[in-house]
Amino acid sequence: MDSASRSDTVIELWCRAREGHSVMLLVTGMHPFLEISLPGRPHTPEDIEARLAAVKSVKGVTGLHEPVDKWTDLGIKPHWKVEIKRPWMMTAGPKVRDNLERDWTLSSADIPFVNRLFLDNDIGPHVTTEVEVLWAGDKAPEELLTELPESHKGEESRREAADRIREAGGSGLYPVDLIATCHFEKVSRCEPFPTPFVLMSFDLETSIAEETILCAAAVIERGPDERTEHTFTGSEREIMAGLTALV
Repeated sequence: MDSASRSDTVIELWCRAREGHSVMLLVTGMHPFLEISLPGRPHTPEDIEARLAAVKSVKGVTGLHEPVDKWTDLGIKPHWKVEIKRPWMMTAGPKVRDNLERDWTLSSADIPFVNRLFLDNDIGPHVTTEVEVLWAGDKAPEELLTELPESHKGEESRREAADRIREAGGSGLYPVDLIATCHFEKVSRCEPFPTPFVLMSFDLETSIAEETILCAAAVIERGPDERTEHTFTGSEREIMAGLTALV
C-alpha cells in the first residue's frame, strides 16, 4: 500500500501464525520496478547515454540501475532495472510502462508487486521473520504479551498504536491479533505447518414472496476437534445483527 510517511511501498501480508493467532505483517524496503533492454539484436547505439537519460526523466521513475546481461531469444543483451515510485504508476497516472515501451523492450513489467516478495526472494507461503511488534491483542502468545509495554498491547492501547502503525506504513487499525513490521530481507522460508484457520459457513433462509430473511444458521470449526453451531431467529434486523456479532 502507498504510505505518506515512507518513500517505499509497504506490503500488507495477512497471516496466520503457527500458534493460531492472526497477524498483519507490514513488509518494508521493496521498490516496484521493471526491466528494459534495447529492441532487436544485441547492439550498443552511439546515443545510449541520451536514451538512458530520457528514461530517468520519465515521470514516476526514481532510479536506474547498472545493466546486467541476460539471455533473450535474440541473444545476450544488457538489461537495465528501472525503479518506479509506486506500483500503480506502472499502468495508471504517469503510465511508466506505456512511456517506456515506445523505445524499449520491457520485461518483468506485469508482475503484481506483492508477488515480487515471494518470487524475487524465493520464498513460499510459509515464512519466518524477525519483526518489530507494533501492537498485540489478548489472543497473542502470553510470553510475548509479558514482554511488551502497556502502550503496545491490549484494547485500551489500540488507538495509540494506530499512529505508530501509520508511521510504519500501515493504514491504522487492523482486525487481527498482532500487528508487526519487518524489512523484506528478514523474511525467509520455513518448514510448512498446518495452518490453524477458523472456518465459518453460514446460510440464510429467505422468503421470495415477502423478500425478507426468515432465519440464519452458522457453523464454526476451530481445527478438527472443535465445532459449534449457531442459529438466529427474529426480525431481519435481529438476525443480521446476531450473525454480524458472531463474525
